[in-house]
Amino acid sequence: MSDTARHPVVLINPPSDRVVEEYDAPSYGHLGLAYLAGALSGRGLPCLIVDAKLERMNYADTIEYVARLDPVIIGITSFTHEINLAARLTCDIKRRLPSARIVMGGVHASSLPEETLNRLEAVDYIIKG
Repeated sequence: MSDTARHPVVLINPPSDRVVEEYDAPSYGHLGLAYLAGALSGRGLPCLIVDAKLERMNYADTIEYVARLDPVIIGITSFTHEINLAARLTCDIKRRLPSARIVMGGVHASSLPEETLNRLEAVDYIIKG
């Protein structure tokens, strides 16, 4: 969590506001974000993963850290039970980084892409699947 040089793409696994299941306090990194970062990096687009759950980062620290990174594109993943927190996170990040493009992916966005895009005003794009 010490790397604060500018990264074109930052992928975020949002922090947990409470532990409901093992995925809210994992002992391993988010595999989907790792695959995505590997694919993007392999195509010459450097990425950094901010796995707030794994790092046990709180909400405010997550926003501050991402703001310091000043990415061009921000990808955020979310399960359905945490979509409200992810929605709030996207708004707070967009306020700090208005020119950044925010992309939402993950289970919730894949299951309800149109509803997610319409409901989350700070999200610019949805990735389904």
